[in-house]
Amino acid sequence: MSANVQGIPRTRSLSVPRSTAADSLQVAHELASPAPSPPSKVDGLESVEESALIARAQAGDITAFDSLIATHQAGAQRLAVMLGLHPDDAADAAQEAFVRAYRAIARFRLGEPFRPWLSSIVVNEVRCLRRSARRRAKLADRLGGVPELALDSPEGDAVRNERSARLLATLRSLRDHDRLPIVYRYFLDFSEAETATALGVPCGTVKSRLSRGLARLREALEDRP
Repeated sequence: MSANVQGIPRTRSLSVPRSTAADSLQVAHELASPAPSPPSKVDGLESVEESALIARAQAGDITAFDSLIATHQAGAQRLAVMLGLHPDDAADAAQEAFVRAYRAIARFRLGEPFRPWLSSIVVNEVRCLRRSARRRAKLADRLGGVPELALDSPEGDAVRNERSARLLATLRSLRDHDRLPIVYRYFLDFSEAETATALGVPCGTVKSRLSRGLARLREALEDRP
């Protein structure tokens, strides 16, 4: 495996522009400042080129997989941040997700959208990191120690204004069941079909989960001081 696969460069911050929109949905969309959407099962030369890269990676071409990393790295780290990780931890989660994706690339079905497949690996890696953190905290508690707490918020060096910080903090307080559809659709700019693939549910379920999630986000924003 190449050095690029093993040592993915870190992105230290997530830039979110100011917004003055009053409606929380518009705020969510505008504050997200989504990264440019990588190609995934769309018409055009780029999607053909990505499929060719995947086929080459499946045949063992490390350079082709490094090109896939370059395309999807920012989105993977952004997803990990939106799921509650500090940017440094998000970089680590994205790196491990790419390692896992490399090991599993042979099982990827050509013709299927790549970005939702990769995103599901990132989500699983974030959940593994959370479980590990909880286990460490429990162990420290049983040993009579006090687990170290990070005083800076995960968005501390990424969010540039108080309003966006409040939105992201509220979003992070939601359950994954409510949060993930919002993150995929409004922060990562996934299509409805891509969101359905990433969540492993029908498109109709995406609509209902997104509606419920946004309603709960509004309620949480109203209750948050």
